[in-house]
Amino acid sequence: MKKNTSNRWVPLLSALSIVFSAFLFNCGDNNNKGEGNNTEQIATEKAAEKATEEKKEADAGPTEKEPADEPKACATGEVDCNGTCTNTSADDKNCGSCGTACATGETCKAGKCESSSTCSNGETDCSGTCTDTQTDDKNCGSCGTACATGETCKAGKCESSNTCSNGETDCSGTCTDTQTDDKNCGSCGNVCTANQTCKAGKCEDNAVTCGTGETDCSGTCVKTDSDVNNCGSCGNACASGESCNAGKCEAPSKCGPTTISFSTDVYPILNASCSCHQSGTGGLKFGNVSETFTNLAGHITAGDPDTSNLIKRMESSASPMPPSGKIGQTDIDKIRNWICQGAKNN
Repeated sequence: MKKNTSNRWVPLLSALSIVFSAFLFNCGDNNNKGEGNNTEQIATEKAAEKATEEKKEADAGPTEKEPADEPKACATGEVDCNGTCTNTSADDKNCGSCGTACATGETCKAGKCESSSTCSNGETDCSGTCTDTQTDDKNCGSCGTACATGETCKAGKCESSNTCSNGETDCSGTCTDTQTDDKNCGSCGNVCTANQTCKAGKCEDNAVTCGTGETDCSGTCVKTDSDVNNCGSCGNACASGESCNAGKCEAPSKCGPTTISFSTDVYPILNASCSCHQSGTGGLKFGNVSETFTNLAGHITAGDPDTSNLIKRMESSASPMPPSGKIGQTDIDKIRNWICQGAKNN
């Protein structure tokens, strides 16, 4: 880097000015003939010398800092802490590192501040005090673990200090019969539902009076012979698409999803649409439910609607039954399903 020399001539010029002034003064003194006053001459010479020294220093530039003191050489395992060789693994004032001091009652062990107490008989040092953490309510199980009010430390665990009798159990400070308590059934905190009662330590459903053919399933009366969620027994649910018939889950039938009744489903259709057969026209006579069912025997094939003459006539376009026009397809499908399901007298 280029040195800044703009100000280094100032001291020299100042000194030369003093010398020049002295010279003029001496030249004007006729009595001394140029010799001048001795004191002033000495001062002038010193000023000139000082200016010369300052110029030399300016030419030389700034001086470098003196090197810092070398760290003190310590033995193996020791560290220089402010000029003193220290073993930071065992020094209470420099534990682990210089300046780290252990608190009162602690000592430096392996570079860590630890309690200096020495406990016996299975006790634990808790902040400098030997403590039995198996029985100490303020240090139960471990230092600092305090038991709540009404509890005592037993075998290192905080337990209620209540003493229950007659087979009762202490549940959060209250003696409880877990065999009959709905809120502590069998064990503390086990709560029975609204429809249950604690009996012999177990939550059981409350009794429900159901009607004929119904079963009490968790407090609800259901018909297990047809309930898809409780088919045959409580909780036995049928698969998606299945139906519950006579307490059994059955897959969807090709003969329709529901059971067709002759008396309530088929007979009303025939009675309303085929009035001409009430007189026996065409060899087929319709009367009451029983008579009509009996007379259809020769015109249907149980389980096979496609070969049944009754269905053929109803779906015929040349000679339909009834002659006035076809029965609606919804009604024909209902009769087909009844035949498909076995043409039962139901």
